[in-house]
Amino acid sequence: MDYVSLPEWNLHLLSEESMDKSINNTHFQSIQKVLNINHEQKLSINRFTAFLDGEKLLLKSDIPVIHRKIREAMIVTMEKYASNEKDGLKNPDLRRILVDLVKWSINHLQPVLENSDPQREMPKFLWYGDFKKSHQYFLFYLIKLGCDVVIFHPEGKDILADLITEPILTHHFQNKLPAEAFPKEKRSRKTTVAYRASREIETILNQEGSGLYKPWQLRDYTPQSITLKTTYDELFILCKEIAMIRPDFEVGNGQVKIPSLFAKIQGVSKNRKEYWDRLQALTQLEQSFLIRQLPFTKAGSSDYRFHYRNALDSDGILSPEKMMQSHYCLFLFTNWFTKRNC
Repeated sequence: MDYVSLPEWNLHLLSEESMDKSINNTHFQSIQKVLNINHEQKLSINRFTAFLDGEKLLLKSDIPVIHRKIREAMIVTMEKYASNEKDGLKNPDLRRILVDLVKWSINHLQPVLENSDPQREMPKFLWYGDFKKSHQYFLFYLIKLGCDVVIFHPEGKDILADLITEPILTHHFQNKLPAEAFPKEKRSRKTTVAYRASREIETILNQEGSGLYKPWQLRDYTPQSITLKTTYDELFILCKEIAMIRPDFEVGNGQVKIPSLFAKIQGVSKNRKEYWDRLQALTQLEQSFLIRQLPFTKAGSSDYRFHYRNALDSDGILSPEKMMQSHYCLFLFTNWFTKRNC
C-alpha cells in the first residue's frame, strides 16, 4: 500500500480490480473495422499498426519522441503476439486483446503520459495480483514504451515469463499465498501507552546535543574534522578517548564536528621511563601504526613509458589482453581511463 500511496514513489496501481474496463463505442467499432480489413487483406504488422493509428486508436503526444515510441511499442507488441499465438494476427483472441490494449491505454496510460517528461522519467506502474493474457500484453506494451513496471504476485507467478527473455530483477519470497484484493486504505495500527512512553523517552535521550547516541543514528550527518591544539601531557590523555569525549565535539544542523589530534613531539622528556611508557602505550592502541624504519615508502624505478608502448595493439590502441597479462596492469588501467576521459 505504501508504494502507491507515498508521493516519492510515484507508482500508479494496476490490478484486476482497479482496471477501468469502459470503452467508447466509437473506438470499439474502429477496432472491429481494422480487424475486418486485416481479415480481408492479411495486413503486415506495420500496416496493421498504421490502420490502428489512422482510426485514432493509438495515443497521441505533443512530444515527438513519445509520439514515435507509442507506435514502435505497438508494433513490437503485435509482433510478439503474432509469434506467440497460434495463427498470429488471425487468432480469434486478437479482438479481445486489442480491445483491452486500447481501452487501458486510454483509461490508465494517457492521463499520466500527458504529464510525463521523457528527459526526466517515464510513468511508473505497479501491478498487483493475478493476471490474464490481456494483462500480460498490456504490461509488455508499457515496458516497450519505456515505462517502469513493478510486479507483485503473492504466489510467485512470473507474469512476463512467455513474453520477455531478457534478464529482469526478481525477488522470490519464502511464503506463497493466494493473492487477496488490493487494500483500499492502509491498515490502522494503534500504539500502546507503554510504546508511546518508550518512544518519548528515546526521543528525549537521543536528540542532538544530548551526548547519548544510538548506533547509526548519525549516519546521514556530514562529518567535519576539527584539529585540536593540545599540550604534551594532555595529548596522551585525549588520544585514548573516543571523539565525543574530546573538547568541541558537536552535533547539529546535519553535521558532526569530530575533534582530531595531530602532534609532533620534539625532543625527549627528562623522565625517560615515563617517556618510553607513554610511547609504548600509544603503540598498543587499536588504531595505532608504528613505523620502525625509514624510508617507509619504496620509490618506483620502472620506466612506464615502455610498459604503455608494449600494451598497444597494431592500431595504436591499448589492448586489454596485453594489459591483463602484465604485472603493471593497475598503472596501465589508470593511464587508460585518464587518457580516455581527458
